[in-house]
Amino acid sequence: MTRQHIPGLPTDQICPQSGLPTVQVSPQGWRDNRTTAERGYGNRWRKARATYLRSHPLCVMCRPRLEPATVVDHIKPHKGDQVLFWDTANWQSLCKLHHDSWKKRFELTGIKPGCDSDGIPIDPGHHWK
Repeated sequence: MTRQHIPGLPTDQICPQSGLPTVQVSPQGWRDNRTTAERGYGNRWRKARATYLRSHPLCVMCRPRLEPATVVDHIKPHKGDQVLFWDTANWQSLCKLHHDSWKKRFELTGIKPGCDSDGIPIDPGHHWK
């Protein structure tokens, strides 16, 4: 088990460096069988998400095609870090297709799927480059 700061959740210890509460997070993942509201996706998130989608209504990955965005995605996975979770500079608007396919594949593999018009992978760390 590692310790990770997650404000607003039941605590088992106070962090000596920050003075903030910490909780146990299992190696299996930060979600740890908690509800979406317990992970930060409650009413406050729903309001922030709706506001963001009104300001950024199109999927950033569908460009130049104009596809409505339905998901506010965290560019860098927050894994329970509430500072990163609420950082709007870490948000992007995606359609459900891109969020559930491209983004999920990237998070699982660490490789950006896709290639440019010459067939060269777009991920700078791809093993072909």
